This record gives sequence, C-alpha cells and structure tokens, in this order.
Amino acid sequence: MRERDIVELMELTIASAYEAVLHEESWGSALEHLTKLTGANSSTYVVINNAAPEIIQTHALDPAIMQAYNSEFAEHDPFHGEIMRSANSRVVHDRREVDNDFIRGSVWFQEFYRQHRIHSIMALPLFESGNLAGSFNIQRSVGQGDFTNQEFAAMAKIAPHLVRAAQISAKITALRRSVIYGNAVLDKLSLPILLLEQCGKVVLVNLAAEELIRHEPSFRLSQDRFTVTVNGIETSSCATSKMTETVIQRGKTRKPLRMTTLPLAPHSALNTSWQRPLCMVVFDDPEVIPVSLNELLLNLFCLTPSEVRVCIAVGCEGLSPQECAEIFGVSITTIRSQIRGVYGKMGIKRQAELVRMLTMLTMTRKDEDN
Repeated sequence: MRERDIVELMELTIASAYEAVLHEESWGSALEHLTKLTGANSSTYVVINNAAPEIIQTHALDPAIMQAYNSEFAEHDPFHGEIMRSANSRVVHDRREVDNDFIRGSVWFQEFYRQHRIHSIMALPLFESGNLAGSFNIQRSVGQGDFTNQEFAAMAKIAPHLVRAAQISAKITALRRSVIYGNAVLDKLSLPILLLEQCGKVVLVNLAAEELIRHEPSFRLSQDRFTVTVNGIETSSCATSKMTETVIQRGKTRKPLRMTTLPLAPHSALNTSWQRPLCMVVFDDPEVIPVSLNELLLNLFCLTPSEVRVCIAVGCEGLSPQECAEIFGVSITTIRSQIRGVYGKMGIKRQAELVRMLTMLTMTRKDEDN
C-alpha cells in the first residue's frame, strides 16, 4: 500500500473513532477503515462486562464466527487473559506473544482458529474499568500470512487516538446508564428525593420531588438550581459533607415539612458514575404516606437484605454485633463483615453516624399540636 493511502486511512480511522464517541453506530466505520489499514479480512469490537467477553460490533465478519465466539469460545479468548497480561507492546499480535507449546495446548487456537480458518489476530486494548473493558480485534484468514511490520506500525501509531476515543465513549455510556439507573431507582419511591452536585447543580429529581416542588411555594427549581425560601430568605441548596436538617413552616393549617441533606458515599450506587461528590436531599412530608426504612436502604444504598437486617438491628435497635450474631444465627465475623458493607455503602465510619442517619431516614414526626 502506498504511503499516501496509509496516511489517508489512518486519518479516516481516527476521525471515525472520535465520531463514535457521540454516535456508537460509527464504530462500524472505524472498524472498516481499520480492516483496510491492516490488510485484514475482518475486525471486531469486543467488550468485556462482568468478566464475559462479547463481540458487539463487527466489519466483514462471518456471522457464524461471531455466534461461535459469543456462545462458546469467548471464555477461552487469551487476548483477555494470558496474552494481554504478558504483552510487551500496546498493540498485541498473537503470533508474537505465544510460543508453539501454548498454541498446541490452547482450545482457542486448536478449535476456534482451526474451525473458522483464522490465521492470526492483532488486538488493541482500549479501556479497562472495574468489570468493564474493551478491545479492537483485527483478524486474518488462513492463506493471508502474518501482519507486516508496516501494518503493525500503522496500528501502533493511531492506537493512542483509538484508546482515547473508546475511553471517552465508555465514560459517556456509563453516564447515560447512570441517569437511567438513578431515575429508575428514585422514581420507584413515593418519597421526594433529589440529587445535587457539590456546586449545587441538580442532577436528578424523582417524580415525587417534582410534584412536591410544583405545589410548595417555598421551593423553586430553575436552570438546574434548587432554592428554598425560609422566613422570607431564599437560599440555593448545595451539597454538604455533613448531614443537615431544615424545617420549613407551612402555615397554621398545615404541618411543617422537613428537608434532610445527606452526603452520598463516593462509591455508592447512585454516585459512582458521576465520579464527583453528590448529595441527596430527602423531603419528609407528613401529608404523604412515608416509605418504609427497608425500602429506602435497599433502593438508595443498594444494601443486601442481610445488610438491611443488621443495619436496622445496630442502628435502630441498638444491638451489639455479638447480639446480632446470636439472634440471626451467624458468626460474629459475618456480622462484622456486613456492618463494614453497610458503612461503606452509606459513606459513614461509626455507629453514631449510622444512628443519626437512620433517625433522619425513619422520619420520626412530632405532632406540633401535642
């Protein structure tokens, strides 16, 4: 291939990759240009989610190969195992990374390659975050021979751009999913809740909170800012590192409304995708049937049923870990592990903080008429 054609294909591949950041279907164009650039037969975009590799997009790949990979051979793929871990370069070429002994003993090479007449694969790891990872894999068929040094060098040269584009795309996808997840969780609750960034910007409002804000003159939501008027003074809400509580009077004929602000743990289910401090504002309206504490702990903090049981026993009933172990019929080690899980998910460090948070969440109301 002429040098000019190689440069043009490199530019097209990079442009398509960055376009795919906002338009996921454009990965197909990036794969097409990548296939031509490397003189391959086909290419794939492989994503690993929860330790299971899966081909999600392809160019010129036989559907039978994709089906065989996803249903049978993905677990044997050494590119997401031995080869990736021992690779000496960013771009990974199977023939350069393994010896004949490895090939002879590998299900991947002996069955998958032979059955589908694959000669070799060149792969580029794109990103890795927790259980999520991705790579571009470029395949050559039997009879084509190995990738040349020129093709390998071209791939290595554009690799930083492809990696960067894929990383950005993965973060945007995670943010989109987090919004869907957050809204789905919060909208299940009849309890009014909203989430704030540290600067005070509102990132999520559930349906119950929207309804409350619409009908309460003390509240206003405008341009992603939530403001509260107390004693004639309007204040913008913002995230806080400590639990706070505000009582809003609503006249003689109505009971006061309580607004509790709770910082979210950085690794909580509602917070991790934003990767920045968030705060949850919970409204206690005596005129609305309260949500059960169990439901709040399960949905807002993603505690397991066992963690909820221990959380309430320790935080509401004042039981010691030893007493919990005896009552629930498990070891003290298990109870302590569950308590650590509760503290981690709720973003607290000691029992006193747990008691205070649960007191706020249980919304124990004092009848002002008594």
